[in-house]
Amino acid sequence: DLQPAPKKVLVIFKGDKIEILQQVRFATGKSTILPESFGLLQQVVDAIVTNNVKRVSVEGHTDNRGLKPANQTLSEDRARAVKDYLVAQGIDKNRLESVGYGDTKPIAPNLTARGRELNRRVEFIVLEK
Repeated sequence: DLQPAPKKVLVIFKGDKIEILQQVRFATGKSTILPESFGLLQQVVDAIVTNNVKRVSVEGHTDNRGLKPANQTLSEDRARAVKDYLVAQGIDKNRLESVGYGDTKPIAPNLTARGRELNRRVEFIVLEK
């Protein structure tokens, strides 16, 4: 269904990536998406549909706090939760895949709270247009 244009654009389509300008928020230590992220994820749905993206990989990442196996599982569960949300919003499940990387692909040093916050993220990679 068509929705009114968002007041604040949170998603930018850039060829091989759907960039989000704020992070997907989850309950601490869980894969439960917080309601404050529903608008953001709706804009991701809109970007997939309006740009006629055929396949997207939802990638989950964590910081380096905690045990590696737990972080790996958490990143996988969070990526799957986002994928499931997108499917519930009407994106065909065959167009999506989810993968978790744990703390193996940091984008900032894990030395500060801000660095760790940046590393706790979900990314949307366009696999096929």
